[in-house]
Amino acid sequence: MKAGLPANLFAFDAITAAGLSPAAPIHLQSVVEEESTGNGALSALLRGYTGDAVLIQEPEENALLRTTVGEISGGD
Repeated sequence: MKAGLPANLFAFDAITAAGLSPAAPIHLQSVVEEESTGNGALSALLRGYTGDAVLIQEPEENALLRTTVGEISGGD
């Protein structure tokens, strides 16, 4: 994911340079534990960061992913 973070930052700049104004706030989130527990994303969620959509720039055989496997752990 060394390329994904700067790619997202460049996309933010490109949106601004194109004179576009997003219809909603855009949050850039880079978290730890994304492949094992999801604790980084959970921590961000507990701090109040939510969204209507997500873009995960994970490289996957030159294809755009629309879904990905996640993990939910915890009690009942």
